Amino acid sequence: MIVLAEARRMLAGRMWWILLLTGVALAMLIVVSLLGEHSTAIVAGSGSPHAAADDATRYWMIGYLLCALMAALAISTEFQDGQIKRSVLLQRADRSRVVWVKLGGVLIVSVVFGVVAVIGAVISPLTLPGLFGISSEGVSVDWQIVGGIFLINILAAGWGFAIGMLFRSPVLSVVFILVQTLLIETYGAKAVPAVGKYLLTSVFGSLYKDPGPLSMDMLPALAIACAWVIAAIVFAAALFRRRDI
Repeated sequence: MIVLAEARRMLAGRMWWILLLTGVALAMLIVVSLLGEHSTAIVAGSGSPHAAADDATRYWMIGYLLCALMAALAISTEFQDGQIKRSVLLQRADRSRVVWVKLGGVLIVSVVFGVVAVIGAVISPLTLPGLFGISSEGVSVDWQIVGGIFLINILAAGWGFAIGMLFRSPVLSVVFILVQTLLIETYGAKAVPAVGKYLLTSVFGSLYKDPGPLSMDMLPALAIACAWVIAAIVFAAALFRRRDI
């Protein structure tokens, strides 16, 4: 009940739905842009409706970045406004309990992000390709991609939570996640692929069947992603129990 109350408190604010709608808008822009390219490729004989449908599904993954930001902001703002201190007092100074309650609330909210992404990932390949003259005959939704998109939203929320708890600053948390995802891991993976394939962004890509050269099978990718997220949460929780608030 405490975890549900925490989730309701988070959902009462505006931040989560602003980030959610931003994710939906980004996904739509990317999918529409890619379908235009697929339409041209199909006319030229180098594309296929199946590839177009998969991309229309796959790029709903972009919402995980906004979900990670939501989680990081949800916890880091509590350090700035003093809410985290009140939570510790209410839990009779049991900081471990505070961590798991906050984490539970964030994960519940991340399910909303995941469900919205899944809905978009299912509807897009069945409806949008036709707007570009791409036939949907014989094309079906790749449910492994859809499942991967849902999973990375949950995992990204756990990662964002850990980052927010470590940095305790909304600005630093957001900057770190953006730099980590868009710069360090993206270009680092290309520079050193033998190591880069095990970075969080790369293993997330494997979960939604990114066709890139760094992809691996889904189960090993899921295990590595879980290891990253769990390690980050455990480390953040350990520091939270020791540091002043």
